[in-house]
Amino acid sequence: MSEADETFRKIEYEKIEDSKILKYENIKKNKRIYFIKRTVRCSYYNVSGEYPACLDMQELKAIYLKCKELEWI
Repeated sequence: MSEADETFRKIEYEKIEDSKILKYENIKKNKRIYFIKRTVRCSYYNVSGEYPACLDMQELKAIYLKCKELEWI
């Protein structure tokens, strides 16, 4: 398991992957983080629509690690 995947797992995100998108989903927090491979983009969604919709430092760390692993940065 990669360092990013382990970090996501620790903060209770489940990994779902297909050929176009890598998605991490946290059911408890109603959050989804997408890595869109073709366009080299990362998107975040607060599924519940609650605001403020923000990321905490652990989530930002996991995103940064995954971007490095994907060689986007």
